[in-house]
Amino acid sequence: MLFCIAAYVLVRHTTHGFALRVVGGNVRAARLVGLPASALLLGACALGGAGAGLAGMVEVAAVHGNANASLMAGYGYAGILVAFIARQNPIAIIPVAS
Repeated sequence: MLFCIAAYVLVRHTTHGFALRVVGGNVRAARLVGLPASALLLGACALGGAGAGLAGMVEVAAVHGNANASLMAGYGYAGILVAFIARQNPIAIIPVAS
């Protein structure tokens, strides 16, 4: 939940977040105005991967206690659907995923 709130503040209230939204809307236009589109996309993917790793760590440490074969439950596909329903809004992910 804290990661979602931090992502919301980053994306909605900072100039870096504005640049991310511009790149997400139109990569070609972002490049034309001088934004480093590749670096921004790579950074966004790294932050998303960090969030997924954090969620996986909590799942293993708090719920299962150890890593085993039962962890392969298809959370990746569920995550795509949650992001789609939340319309890529980090705060909306909290109620949609619950």
